[in-house]
Amino acid sequence: MRGKTRRVAAMIAVAALLGGVVSVRGADAAEDTVTVAGDVVCAKCTLEVEGLDHCQNVLLVGDGAQQKRYWLVANEVNATFGDVCAARRPVTITGTTNTKDGKHWLTPAKIEPRDGQ
Repeated sequence: MRGKTRRVAAMIAVAALLGGVVSVRGADAAEDTVTVAGDVVCAKCTLEVEGLDHCQNVLLVGDGAQQKRYWLVANEVNATFGDVCAARRPVTITGTTNTKDGKHWLTPAKIEPRDGQ
């Protein structure tokens, strides 16, 4: 009976530890659902961001010093939209945001053209 009690106690301890890890990881990966309008441009071709060796869609929101960049996560929605390269496409994007490595990332769930584009 003592062996069975120890195994149950060990299983409870492992479950509690894993529960703590999951809750901490969940707090680190906090995401907000947003709908934002702006222009999709290429970070490499249009913004000429150093160190990029491939096209990367970025949503520019606002103007001047208040302009915010949302780097678009490479998912199926972004792939269907396609790379803009040297173009500038006005859109409204709904998705989730988070911040990683000092950049604002947007995982698009829906990308809609604006102004009849």
